Amino acid sequence: MNTFISFILFTAISSAQWALPPGTPTLQMRYPSTPWISPGDTIKQPDALPIPCISTLNLNAARTYLLLFVDIDVVLESCSTTVLHWYQPYMTASATSHCNGNENGWLVNRTSTGAEYIAPQSPPYTRHRYVYLLYEQDPDYVFPECFGHIFPPTREGRGGFDIKQFVEVAGLRAPVAGNFFYVDNDAATTTTTASGGLVPTTTWFISAPCRTEEPKSTGFIPMEATYEVDQQQVVT
Repeated sequence: MNTFISFILFTAISSAQWALPPGTPTLQMRYPSTPWISPGDTIKQPDALPIPCISTLNLNAARTYLLLFVDIDVVLESCSTTVLHWYQPYMTASATSHCNGNENGWLVNRTSTGAEYIAPQSPPYTRHRYVYLLYEQDPDYVFPECFGHIFPPTREGRGGFDIKQFVEVAGLRAPVAGNFFYVDNDAATTTTTASGGLVPTTTWFISAPCRTEEPKSTGFIPMEATYEVDQQQVVT
């Protein structure tokens, strides 16, 4: 890892749990039952059950976009890791969506299902950071088949998602917008059991069998830090 990236990661880790690359424009988004979300806001878990409403504000309406949605506060067997909740390519501007009340238009997908949306499901009595990263998708974009394991909405398929590797092999540049929020789980809306907060002792990601000797991307990724969360967070 070069000195510049190391510095950026250190800065992100030490900046009050900020979860976006420095300087990333805010992705204008909300859920059907919430106000517009600012980075660092907190929402209730039930509010994030449907797919979000994403505005085209400050985006180039002529471009195609790719969206990643991840939980960066997961612990599996004492290892901090990232879980992929949604991969959606081929997002384009539209005047209509499942949401309303936005004069700027919406970013939607009408051609590809991607890796289906999994709603936030942090364990009882925890607060996880959920991060949206939006990338411009070039016309010659090809999904890296070595990441084919992400499509089933399972622990094995989504756990340990390596954003850095995906961005590199997919040839993505730095995100053009992003947002993150905390999801509170007060244990009243879930049947998942929990053993309390766990302190990770290392970091774990699945290394997809991709050829990355010559990375195609200089895209930035969110921090890979240590988090205090419960190991039963992941998709069931």
